[in-house]
Amino acid sequence: MLPRLKEARSMDVKLFVTIRKLSGSNQYQYAGKLGISRSLVAKIETGERAITTDISAKVREEFGADYIEQVAKLVK
Repeated sequence: MLPRLKEARSMDVKLFVTIRKLSGSNQYQYAGKLGISRSLVAKIETGERAITTDISAKVREEFGADYIEQVAKLVK
């Protein structure tokens, strides 16, 4: 469980947005997959709100840690 928390802390906005776009999801769909509101997705994407470790963990649960790592290499 500790590695998951460490990974969860490393998510940034660029990675968050790229994962959404690669999944073919709009903000409403992405929010539904993550169990958060569309407005929160929008605020994260514009930098108004930070990506919490909880939200980062939800992204990893939905898309898988291996996929997230691959996408992270693309956005660096």
